[in-house]
Amino acid sequence: MKKDYLIPISIFLSAILVSCVIVYVTNNDEKPFSGNDAMASAVEIICGEGINEVTGTGFIIDHNGPIVISNSHVVVTNGVVNENIFAVFYNSEEKYPLSVISFDEALDIAVLKFDNAIKTNVFIFGESGRLSYGQNVYAIGNSMGYGLSLSKGIISVPLINVKYSGNERLMIQVDIGLNRGGSGGPLLDEGGKVIGMMTFRLNGGDYLVQGMSYAIPSDVIQKYLDSL
Repeated sequence: MKKDYLIPISIFLSAILVSCVIVYVTNNDEKPFSGNDAMASAVEIICGEGINEVTGTGFIIDHNGPIVISNSHVVVTNGVVNENIFAVFYNSEEKYPLSVISFDEALDIAVLKFDNAIKTNVFIFGESGRLSYGQNVYAIGNSMGYGLSLSKGIISVPLINVKYSGNERLMIQVDIGLNRGGSGGPLLDEGGKVIGMMTFRLNGGDYLVQGMSYAIPSDVIQKYLDSL
């Protein structure tokens, strides 16, 4: 009997390589999507060191100061927060220490803060409840731990019930490939607003499955933030 498996995308790798100022760089309706602006508001997330190192992705928003949003499975293992969590910006090797503020393993959402004051760009949220079939979207991810990259695709299903980690939840299905290390990356609309967070892809066991990746809707993330 064929079995389908849903795979969270973080990766174990050997070693990889004043005041707070917030810069809003998200595009308005009259400005075309800027990949460069988007890349400046996302980060690689690195946990641990050496053979125990885990990598993922996060994105920065303003919530009474800059915070990083990612998947809990990137920074938490069996209910315990991973040690030595760092953010790395695009085209940089400098590591910025992070601390976990809150996480929910059932929702697979984690909220982190920078340990030190930082000048940074931020995303703003879009409305995940107003998405359309075939809508153009973009995703940023630290694929295979090789650093941040930008991908383009479409929304395959605006909202779909998917069973993941024993819980059924509403997700956004996209045709963008999601590789290991890409968990926690932002899913963006053509205005550069965050409409979701890339979380897992479908793995068909013995069958090669392509173009079936899932993102947590931004409305779910905002509701979680409002509850803190």
